[in-house]
Amino acid sequence: MKISRLLDRSFIATLAVTVLIAAAMSAMFLESRKAIERADMYSKIRTTLLERLLLREDYLFTRSESSLAQIFEKDASLDEMFLKLRPNRLTDEYGALYEELITGDTNVSALFKMLLDSGQSPAHTGELSFMWNEDERQLLNQILIKAFIINEDARRLEKLDRANNARLNRGIVWLSVCCIAVLITLIALNRFFISKALTVGIERLRSGATSIGRGNFGTRLSLFPDDEISEVAREINAMAASLSNSFESIRKLEKVASRRNAQLEAANRELEAFAYSVAHDLRAPLRSIDGFASILLEDYGDALGDEGNRLLNIIKSCGMTMDRLTQDILDLTKVGKAELNLIRVDMRALAQESVALCAAPAELADFEISIAALPDALADRAMMQRVWENLLSNAVKYSKPSPVHRIEVRGIAQDGTSEYSVQDHGTGFDQRYEGKLFTIFQRLHDPEKFNGTGVGLSIVKTIVEKHGGRVWAEGRVGFGAKFSFSIPSEVEHG
Repeated sequence: MKISRLLDRSFIATLAVTVLIAAAMSAMFLESRKAIERADMYSKIRTTLLERLLLREDYLFTRSESSLAQIFEKDASLDEMFLKLRPNRLTDEYGALYEELITGDTNVSALFKMLLDSGQSPAHTGELSFMWNEDERQLLNQILIKAFIINEDARRLEKLDRANNARLNRGIVWLSVCCIAVLITLIALNRFFISKALTVGIERLRSGATSIGRGNFGTRLSLFPDDEISEVAREINAMAASLSNSFESIRKLEKVASRRNAQLEAANRELEAFAYSVAHDLRAPLRSIDGFASILLEDYGDALGDEGNRLLNIIKSCGMTMDRLTQDILDLTKVGKAELNLIRVDMRALAQESVALCAAPAELADFEISIAALPDALADRAMMQRVWENLLSNAVKYSKPSPVHRIEVRGIAQDGTSEYSVQDHGTGFDQRYEGKLFTIFQRLHDPEKFNGTGVGLSIVKTIVEKHGGRVWAEGRVGFGAKFSFSIPSEVEHG
């Protein structure tokens, strides 16, 4: 059964029982109120009967017209109260007493009328008891006796109503107790069935989700009974099937990626070994070429003439360039393999040290290099020194043709990252080709005007990325360039 339907039925049942209980208690309270009103009415009847009896005696003694008028008022009042209290059934004790009360009152009224019609009047007020004849005395005695009887009947009816009211009150108490017990039982049953349905269903979902969460994607949740929880279970089953397919695809891709990574690592190792071997093995022939060219210039320079000397100098220059290139390749290979030795580095002090190493003193004498306060970094000091040397040497090199020889070094720390920049006012570059600057052997300027191998910025990028950071550049042709890099401030890097 649907949980919502179970809740609806529980609500309807509770509401129906509550309405029935309220109706029963209202009826009993109403009947109790009526019993109280009847008892009060019979008490009033008794009082009225006594008052009428006294008025009759007074009239018999005094023959006062005001007393007679009051007697008639009491008769009318009693008739009205008797009419209001007439029961629906006259066969039970209450009805019999009521009939006796009405009959007795009628008889008393008739006897009083007979006494009035006798025409006797007292000779002296206060001396009637011995001046009436025997018949009149008998009538008076009968009136007194009947009056006492009907007064007793009224008292008994009052007692019956009060007893009835007491029974009703006890019934109300028992009904209240029973109603509370029924409501508690109903609430307990509702809670038991609803809680059972929810607890069993939620436990089913929990155990299934736990199993799926542990990677058992073949787990399927039961769809019985057919309720809202089963709908959720159906969705979880669909999700598990989808995850199973997805993870199967991922496992296949991981196998392919693992094979390709292994192949790539092997290729990288071979490439690194080849680059190292080539760079290392090239240096000896290059030095031999440089040495023989120097010998030729010294020993046979005059015989070779100007053109021969020029060509030998070109050979020496190319050899030196090739030697620097191979050295840079070796340095790049070493940077890629080196392990980081992370320490707290004073970057401002390191940048100041690197200024003296980035160019010859004669070149630096013509430059204004401003180094602002820089945030410390958690980095490998030796590698960071290579970064500063490369960036500062590039700034000096590309600022030489410019009339403005000013270099600015700035830094800022924010959001767990330390960011540094080196800005010059030199040749600059076209921003569209910014991505090529950090690629090995890629150069944006004429090598005849600016010497270099095109490996320095690649080394910068490798070192910064090895620290978990990034590097970028901004520039305009003829307006200088700004090279920036950022590394995490506190996180250790791999």
